[in-house]
Amino acid sequence: MAEDVDTFATRPRRVPQSAHPRPAPAPRPPAAPASPAPHAPRGSRRPPATPHTPPTEDRPITRPDEPIANLAVRVRRSVDDRLAELLHGLRGAGVRTSRAELVEMLLWELPAAPDEALRARLIDFRTRAPRL
Repeated sequence: MAEDVDTFATRPRRVPQSAHPRPAPAPRPPAAPASPAPHAPRGSRRPPATPHTPPTEDRPITRPDEPIANLAVRVRRSVDDRLAELLHGLRGAGVRTSRAELVEMLLWELPAAPDEALRARLIDFRTRAPRL
């Protein structure tokens, strides 16, 4: 390559949005009023709605638009293999889920404060699956 050639001198410039040749999308018609349906519409991938249970103090109240925290976890391969088998079994039964959703569900089930049952579970885990 020649020494005097500037490779970035001919970089394409971005076309301003107002000069873009694509036409604006047509306005959408107003949505029909929603009527409460007892189950998911036909062809929906979402499972039927379960009866609503009011939140309790021992479970965090989560919202779909809540900010996401990055939880990086290193686990032993046998535990990861078990999680993969569970995911495979659920997907085989038609349940769409992910590792993140299953781990979040398990974290959601933890008690609000450390109690004797949690301490006993931790002791049992440490006894049955000790770390080096």
